[in-house]
Amino acid sequence: MSEVYAFPVANMVSASPDTDLQLKQMARGMTLRDYFAAAAMMRMHAADKDGIMGPEITAQAAYRMADMMLAERAK
Repeated sequence: MSEVYAFPVANMVSASPDTDLQLKQMARGMTLRDYFAAAAMMRMHAADKDGIMGPEITAQAAYRMADMMLAERAK
């Protein structure tokens, strides 16, 4: 599956051909996977009042959740 971007910016125009690739990469925005993971991580962090999960486990769980969300979206 190709990358899907959460907040792409259309029609970026650059001042020089040397900056075209950099501007196009910046214009894509974050991936939808990263966006889903960030949203899931914020909720998990808020729910983990005792700090049991820790940052590494929370990040891993957030990306697992994002992957599940992308799989469901593809159906």
